[in-house]
Amino acid sequence: MNGSAESVLAVPFAVVVAVAATLALLHLLLLAFDREDRRNLHFAMLAAAFALVAFLDYRERIDAEILLPGIGSIQRWAVSSLILAAARFAFSLLADRAPRRFWVYTVSIVAILLLTIPRPDLFGVPAGLLGLLVTADALIAGLVGWRRLRGEAWIVAVGAAMFAFTGLLQLGLDLFGLGGRPDVFSPYLWGGLALLVASSIYLARTYATTRRELELRLVEVQELSSQALAQEQAAREEEVKRRLLEAENERRGSELEAARSLQLDLLPHALPDIPGYDLAATMMTATEVGGDYYDAAVGDDGAVWLAVGDAVGHGARAGSLVSVLKGLFAGVVLQSSPAAALQHFDAALRGMKLQRAHLALTVARLVGGSLEVASAGMPPTLVRRASGAVEELAFSTLPLGAPLPQSYTDRRLELAPGDLVALLTDGLAELPGADGSPLGYEFVSEALRGAPAPGDGSLESWVQELVNLLVTMPPPPDDVTLLALRSR
Repeated sequence: MNGSAESVLAVPFAVVVAVAATLALLHLLLLAFDREDRRNLHFAMLAAAFALVAFLDYRERIDAEILLPGIGSIQRWAVSSLILAAARFAFSLLADRAPRRFWVYTVSIVAILLLTIPRPDLFGVPAGLLGLLVTADALIAGLVGWRRLRGEAWIVAVGAAMFAFTGLLQLGLDLFGLGGRPDVFSPYLWGGLALLVASSIYLARTYATTRRELELRLVEVQELSSQALAQEQAAREEEVKRRLLEAENERRGSELEAARSLQLDLLPHALPDIPGYDLAATMMTATEVGGDYYDAAVGDDGAVWLAVGDAVGHGARAGSLVSVLKGLFAGVVLQSSPAAALQHFDAALRGMKLQRAHLALTVARLVGGSLEVASAGMPPTLVRRASGAVEELAFSTLPLGAPLPQSYTDRRLELAPGDLVALLTDGLAELPGADGSPLGYEFVSEALRGAPAPGDGSLESWVQELVNLLVTMPPPPDDVTLLALRSR
């Protein structure tokens, strides 16, 4: 080969070999950083095989057999390796494992090599046809697996199309005997170089895209972790609050239960046995600690003192006022009359200077067949006569501890056998009826008419049954207290 032809071929061959070898080295380095991505290995093998084929093609054209005997045989093996490397790389873009037809291509190229040993000049055409078949297969597989190749697949498609076009040109030149001429540069080398560059760009872009996606996923994971930590922290805080609230409710419940037990202890454990009379009482509170109160005591003179009270409000404050009332009632037997007792209670309550400490109270004193009654802001005392008639004994007074000083008076009742006296708080009349409106004192008076006469039934049972019948929604909206006295 003359010097001018050699110089014409040297530059393009040098470019092809240098670019292909550089790409092979570059992707081997990328493989070292990411051993999981085997596509870089297959591409490096493809680029290295292509660089070797180009170099051997150049050496053959300048009569390199003189320097390197058997270069034609080496070139055929290099071309076979190039075809197999191209097939393996194309399939690696679509799946991790090579399909079965890859091994068909392997067997085919080995068969072509073996069959053309006697006639090496026949190797080019079948090898070229097989290369075009591999290229077409890769293109079809790429179209089928377009989504797997992502949006950058068109880059590989362009390179493959250029390689197929130049491969057809090369095949045509080989058929007409022009492919090996020293003055004709092989077009498949330019197509192969275009395919290598396109594939390298594709791998680089997919690597960059994968990295960006990983960064986005990392940001999402961090955000989700932050949200999860925030939710977990909030859940822990809520759990702490819930436990503190439970502990606080338990503490308050214990305190209310203790206050309730104390209030119940303030009530008489047993009502006194009064000759000639039946005495019964019941109380139902609206809350744990109620504001109602009833009591009974017998003086040294034999007089029986009865009381029914109602502290303003409910809860612990009302319960405290009931405790005060219990202490005051303990000395009621020292008083001369119910009115005097109320006057004494009012003065004592004012002397304590408690804010908004108001107590409604009815006090009665039974001596023989006479009952003296005085009231401070309480509902009327109801009297059911043996004949069935119901009388109301009402007082126009304010509760104990009211801002204005009060003057209390006594009212006397003469009780005959069968008469029944009911001392009650307003909670009984304020119970809701079927239509939701308060029952009222007329309804309570009607209930008293049905009270059993002496000898017809227990007064205690009737009192309890009456309250249970009227209180349809435990707890009731207000404390309910009833103290009944029946003459035998």
